[in-house]
Amino acid sequence: MAFALVGGAVLTIYYRSWKDIPHLFYDIPAGLAMGAYFGQIVLEGIRNKRSVHWWARVIMLLPMSIVPLGREFFYWNISGHLTDMLAVAMIQTADKRLRTFEKILYWFPIPIILYIRWFLFDTGEHGETFNALIAGVSIFLCYRLIRGIFERKRNTSKPEAVEAEKK
Repeated sequence: MAFALVGGAVLTIYYRSWKDIPHLFYDIPAGLAMGAYFGQIVLEGIRNKRSVHWWARVIMLLPMSIVPLGREFFYWNISGHLTDMLAVAMIQTADKRLRTFEKILYWFPIPIILYIRWFLFDTGEHGETFNALIAGVSIFLCYRLIRGIFERKRNTSKPEAVEAEKK
């Protein structure tokens, strides 16, 4: 919870969201969800609960950081908020340990962000929104691929390795 609040506060302060109402409703839900996602990763790492799912989520922090940085500093035609929120919602939905209520909480900001982006921030062809949706799904697919590779390595059973040594 503390990570979620800090994430929401940092995003709100950095983007000066208090200056207009749409940014306030755009930045706070994204900051809360991303802060909660990051906090879960940090706390599981500290408690030494580093599962296959944990490692895949840690690796996915890299593209989820690159997209907003590219938007902010290199003027990429993409929404970092929507990209990260969609990727986080899909990744967290794949976590079997989370209860349904927690999974719904990660999906809650997406319609808000999508509505504000589509009707207030996008101009013209909605390219930023479409690029963000494609990037969010791509990040999730990369997560599934990495998780699958880790699970395959982890599930190599020892009896098969022992039988291979006997031959």
